[in-house]
Amino acid sequence: MVPLGEVYAALPGHANLDVDEALHLLRETHLIRATFQNDSVALTPQGRAAVEDGCVLDMALGLTYIGERCAPATVHIIVRGENQEESGGSGFFSSDYPGWLITAAHVIAGKHILRILDRNGTLVSAGPFEVLIAPPEVDLGVVRFAGANGASSLSIEWNQQYVKHLQQLVILGYPPYPNHYPALHHARAELHSMPKRLGSDLVSLIVASVTRPGFSGGPVLNERGRVIGIVEQENITERQNQHPLAYFSATPAEYCRKIHFPD
Repeated sequence: MVPLGEVYAALPGHANLDVDEALHLLRETHLIRATFQNDSVALTPQGRAAVEDGCVLDMALGLTYIGERCAPATVHIIVRGENQEESGGSGFFSSDYPGWLITAAHVIAGKHILRILDRNGTLVSAGPFEVLIAPPEVDLGVVRFAGANGASSLSIEWNQQYVKHLQQLVILGYPPYPNHYPALHHARAELHSMPKRLGSDLVSLIVASVTRPGFSGGPVLNERGRVIGIVEQENITERQNQHPLAYFSATPAEYCRKIHFPD
């Protein structure tokens, strides 16, 4: 049994929730058992993990809340390629690597980063930028610049027991909209498979959802509000008359360990 006040305090912003509403949310999401003993409540194993990891509110309020909470940490990266063409990708600030912006390597490798914008289209930085790229078999890169330390950030899901088939996910990214300014796009998704790559022991996350160019480097979030993957290959391209696949692939977020960060 856990004191009810301890569970209630695990809900960030809990002052906005009355006790009845909080208990209802916790029961509906199977974080507590419907048994009480004086001023204590019985946690399920899932509920105890949520309290310890600080993700009670994410699990209680669900994917819509997670998308809104994580939006400020997800940015739009504008780059110029070797042919002087401009393109855009996505990225997110990481609480596991303070001051670093995580994205897909192919968004930034061999390109000149022009600027980074937030979800409101406001300039976050125009550089200078420090760039690190993971080994070639891992489509991950990170960017650092002055002022990045104070940004809203997301946590990586290091515990692989919370990366499960058929779990519900949220994807955030900046695909181009014809005749519109870029905007942060929220998409729901589902994890279908984690196959090994050809000629490698590394895996990809195969996720059912629709993504477009511009999503690359965006976070894939689980129901705990943690990043489990980074979009590496969208399923709709800019080529005409090409039928989209029903899924896209993402690099497991735990592969960020393969980036050689400076000491």
